[in-house]
Amino acid sequence: IREVMDAALEAAGWDEPKNGPGHGRGVALFGRQIGGGVAGAVLTAEADGSFSVISPTVDIGTGTHTIEQQMVASEMGVSLDQVRVRVGDTDSVPYDEGPRASRVTYTEGQAIMKACDQVKRAIADGAALPLTVTVEHTAEEREDITYFSAQVAEVQVDTETGQVKVLRLVTAHDVGTIINPLAHQGQIDGGVITGFGLGVTEEFVTDGGQVVNGNMGDYKLPTMADIPPLETVLIQSAGGTGPYEAKAIGELANNATAAAIANAVADAVGCRLFELPVTADRVYKALRNA
Repeated sequence: IREVMDAALEAAGWDEPKNGPGHGRGVALFGRQIGGGVAGAVLTAEADGSFSVISPTVDIGTGTHTIEQQMVASEMGVSLDQVRVRVGDTDSVPYDEGPRASRVTYTEGQAIMKACDQVKRAIADGAALPLTVTVEHTAEEREDITYFSAQVAEVQVDTETGQVKVLRLVTAHDVGTIINPLAHQGQIDGGVITGFGLGVTEEFVTDGGQVVNGNMGDYKLPTMADIPPLETVLIQSAGGTGPYEAKAIGELANNATAAAIANAVADAVGCRLFELPVTADRVYKALRNA
């Protein structure tokens, strides 16, 4: 945890003078273990030398199926275009707990590795093609394995109106083997932006149990115009418990962002807010009540 914090602080220029009144910097840390649970995979070695994977997990934009394709290609010694991945119906694949808790590459990856090993053994023993194996796997959810991230936010606050502008977000991560660099960075950028929304723009408002901002006009998701410059620092080390010593990345990218922004606002104006998002109205009231 010290390594990621030091890396984030250095990249953000923590010790450099701030740019004047109303400017502040904040840092926040986060750590979590990898999610475990039940996973599975169906792998077929086709007669033409290609491979088909039926995955019980949907790809929610994180590159799950591409990573599964990469793993099979690597394990079976073929090119990517010789591996096809598709989502199976629930009646044709093992049960899977779904894409949550930074678990997919860890759990599905272990199932894929087992399936590849079984297919290689069967082929070595003279099995005829096509050959299909179905793997059900329960991944251990170890609470003693924790990965860390640190994030620094730099903000500018208008003390007359309470308006907060996030100028920069720096995030540093403890990572292992990166199986797909593009998907890995996409998870980081997407997570940081999610945390930015939680910290600055997004608020779920209800009145008497009824949602009052249930449309995209009133529920303020961040847009490209809102997102500040993002900077990522990766601290790569061995010891990951996932396939190829991979480490979790999903939740690591979004949980510290809002806290870093709130800390930066406190640094900028000298009063602390305890509600999210840090809207202009809340900052204005905090300043007047300070």
